[in-house]
Amino acid sequence: MIEQTLAFAEELQNKIQQHLSKEEKEFHLKMQKLLNNPTNKVMLIELLDRSFRSKEKSATFELIEYTLRKYGIADFFSAFEKFLLFSFLNVGKFIPNISVPFFISQLRKDTKNMVLDANPITLQQL
Repeated sequence: MIEQTLAFAEELQNKIQQHLSKEEKEFHLKMQKLLNNPTNKVMLIELLDRSFRSKEKSATFELIEYTLRKYGIADFFSAFEKFLLFSFLNVGKFIPNISVPFFISQLRKDTKNMVLDANPITLQQL
């Protein structure tokens, strides 16, 4: 019975893998890289925390910059995301009123499937 259940679960997992979209496959690969390295998890948590600490964009930039320089640009980021982070660190400091909101919107977009939305309306729907 247990062997049949395991075989059935494996079959279902294989079918799911075959029907994942390109975006879902990329997301799963990114999450696997994230979960395999504890430092990556800590860095992401710090980025989330520091991104929302201050209302002052230049102060927020400094907090984000500190975290990115402390941990480096993690391997779970795509090549394009690495380019954006490099640009953020080198150009964003001159225009924090533009670069910080863009960074935060990208961070929210990338973590929306991992982080519970704190919006009271969303929480009530759960």
